[in-house]
Amino acid sequence: MARPLASDGLRVAPPVSLEISCPQVRPRGLTTVPFSFRLTNRSSPELADAGTEVTARVALCRGAEHSELLDAPLPLALPVGAEHSLELPLHLPAFHGWYELQAQLLVGDRPLVEARLDLHLRHHVEELFLEVTNACNFRCDFCPQGELKRKPAILDLDLARKVLGDLRDMGHAHPIRLHLLGEPLLYPHFEELIGIVHEFGQTVRLATNGPRFDEATVEAILRSRVDELMISLNTPEREGFEERRGTRMDYDTYMASIHRMVDAVIERGSPPRTWVNVLYDGRRLGEPELLDEAHAFARPWFERSMNITCCRGTLREWMIGSRRLPTRTSRPSTGAAASKLWPR
Repeated sequence: MARPLASDGLRVAPPVSLEISCPQVRPRGLTTVPFSFRLTNRSSPELADAGTEVTARVALCRGAEHSELLDAPLPLALPVGAEHSLELPLHLPAFHGWYELQAQLLVGDRPLVEARLDLHLRHHVEELFLEVTNACNFRCDFCPQGELKRKPAILDLDLARKVLGDLRDMGHAHPIRLHLLGEPLLYPHFEELIGIVHEFGQTVRLATNGPRFDEATVEAILRSRVDELMISLNTPEREGFEERRGTRMDYDTYMASIHRMVDAVIERGSPPRTWVNVLYDGRRLGEPELLDEAHAFARPWFERSMNITCCRGTLREWMIGSRRLPTRTSRPSTGAAASKLWPR
């Protein structure tokens, strides 16, 4: 901050100084970041007077964008000649790029002192879901697809390239998850999209419901070198399969499709690293028969050298012979509750 000039041309120290620092070189956006504020009262009687109402304001700015982070009374009077340091955590409501942190102390509407700090925020994306299409070939009773108000559409490939390029420029290093409300293997530019993801140095995690693994699709997945493949089998029991998945495809044809993909991965080797995701009815938790059914279902998959994930209930692990199987313990959202999680 420039010091004011006296009438004889000599520089005079301002009555109050304020300095801001941040211990993080490139703090993450959309997180809470600690900042240090050091306030020095060189000669201001207003700041030393406990009866003076001094307001502290902090904002994050970029061009016309302005996000207020703090607007509160200064909780202390600072005697002339005194200095005070404050560690203050602030949530940065910005995603990525260059911003300026602006801090002010005001007496009424009159600025007493101000300080600025340039910030280069790095992104805070742990997982990114890229919905290449919202069309789906199933109508599962545990998915809000049937309540979707948006018309079926596909992602423009040029837009996909821009998004992936932006992620590369931001240093994104987590898998791109091709999944949201649609079935990604319905996307007509599937192989080309995988190539763009790899071109930008990213990896792909493909989640699919599994019925489209004909020979051509299996070959395309292997040829494009998808990094990770999660097959959402989700309905392991023959009974009720057609009703729960909302399809006319019979159970045996469905399972044959998944086996075709699994056998090809085992024969040719990874990639893709492959999971089969299984969903059990949470209302049956505590039934002894459930664990028996889970064991019976998982055993042949172990024979296929697969990593199986159970995704319902409180089964912490399966013990099958001497093999331990890690499980997911989260409950998938179902029905109307799940419908609130995605845009229509």
